[in-house]
Amino acid sequence: MPLYEHVMIARQDLSNTQAEGLIEHFGTVLSDNGGSLVDHEYWGVKTMAYKINKNRKGHYAFMRSDARADHPSRRARGAALRSNAETRRAW
Repeated sequence: MPLYEHVMIARQDLSNTQAEGLIEHFGTVLSDNGGSLVDHEYWGVKTMAYKINKNRKGHYAFMRSDARADHPSRRARGAALRSNAETRRAW
């Protein structure tokens, strides 16, 4: 299965444990859809280059996931990451 890389920016007012909980939530979404979270790195609170939703800072996380490329819920996994209320951006 191909490896995918994701960068997530969460709200700045979350605690570190809540931000890491979002990473675990994304891992469960992946495992429910036949993939797995291979590795993740929590980068901490960083200043953004420009404001996103009137926020200047955010919790950054880098994730590597393993999933089938032809899986029909690939778009649903990305939508689940982006639609979370605490997530500002996800790539």
